[in-house]
Amino acid sequence: MDLAFLVDMLCHLDRLNLTLQGKLKVLPDLVQSVFAFVNKLKLFKAHIQKGDLTHVPTLLKANGQVTSAALNKQRARYATLVENLHKHFVTRFCDLQLKRPQITFLVNPDCLKAPQVTDEDELEMIDLCEEDQLKPALREGTIEFWKSVPMEKMPQCQTGEIPSMFGSTYVCESVFSTLKEWQQRNTSQI
Repeated sequence: MDLAFLVDMLCHLDRLNLTLQGKLKVLPDLVQSVFAFVNKLKLFKAHIQKGDLTHVPTLLKANGQVTSAALNKQRARYATLVENLHKHFVTRFCDLQLKRPQITFLVNPDCLKAPQVTDEDELEMIDLCEEDQLKPALREGTIEFWKSVPMEKMPQCQTGEIPSMFGSTYVCESVFSTLKEWQQRNTSQI
């Protein structure tokens, strides 16, 4: 049962890891992924405590091979382990949580209270937050959203550095890997 629980939790962590990787992932996208996972951990704990093993399918399969008394004893332990993982995520990302309103100001209904919004940008930000034509672009990702913002209609609106910050060095590392591969191919031909 312990191995089955570990497999399930590692699968969830692996899914989180995959959402944090890739080209064109910017900081708001990464923040959303991390805090969505934090909320999922709360859900997992609540379900495990109730005996609902939907989110731990490997454990659910292993459940058929043990007595219900053994599972009840382990359920409390598994819920505690998930709670501890939740606490570690909250602790590790507490600074990010404090800056979250500045990072995800478009998703946050209190976006106009964020420190990055100045008085002269306030009216434009209201227009931007209520622009229905831009909402589908926001679902496609932060970069697509900012490509869709009509700058002639909203000249004061600047993307700023936080919404455009890449969350990893993936793009840079990819370029160096490509250059290294290109250099090796060209060197071997000489």
